[in-house]
Amino acid sequence: MRTSIAVVMLLVALVLAACSPSESTETTTTAADTPGQTVDDEPSAGESTTTTTGSSAPTTTQPGSGGGDDGSQSTTTTTAPPASSTTTTVPQTTTTTIDSATTTTTEPAQGENRPPTVTITAPANLSSFPASFDPSRFDFGALVAFSAVADDPDGDEVTVTWSVSNLGVVGEGPEVTVWLSTFGSDTAQPVITAVARDPSGATASDSVQVIVWIPSDT
Repeated sequence: MRTSIAVVMLLVALVLAACSPSESTETTTTAADTPGQTVDDEPSAGESTTTTTGSSAPTTTQPGSGGGDDGSQSTTTTTAPPASSTTTTVPQTTTTTIDSATTTTTEPAQGENRPPTVTITAPANLSSFPASFDPSRFDFGALVAFSAVADDPDGDEVTVTWSVSNLGVVGEGPEVTVWLSTFGSDTAQPVITAVARDPSGATASDSVQVIVWIPSDT
């Protein structure tokens, strides 16, 4: 009797086991679920990425050839050095044109002496002076006033010396009065020259010509 009961219970157990659906549990582990592992959008093997921002040097990222024990890949980043830049400053030349004529001014080197300037203001060029007889000189001629304006760009003191072509040096200073002789002729045409000289010996000159003549009724 006990044997029959045991057999029946075994059969019931087998039937129940055959009717119950088998269950299986599948566990999917992603790299993101694994502790200590990070999933990133890395480029696949053989790809390179070049990023340029503004004028900065390009950066190239390449995946490494091998991976670690956990399957991660190493990344090598190479940054190109910035390109060298050379700036050359070219001197500029300024040309000033006045009344369709170009004026060239040469500036002396620092410390170099500049010559003075002089202009005869009297007598005017080709001025005519009637001669008269001077008993003290026993000569025909005319007294003529000379005047000149002299200047020095360096501010130095300037000396003016006068000379006449048929007399030589006749005076010194910005203003002098000279007897111009006809030298026995009815007419004389002497050249008057003013020479300005600075203390360094630099000079400048100006000249005019005048006519001294004896009137026919003299």
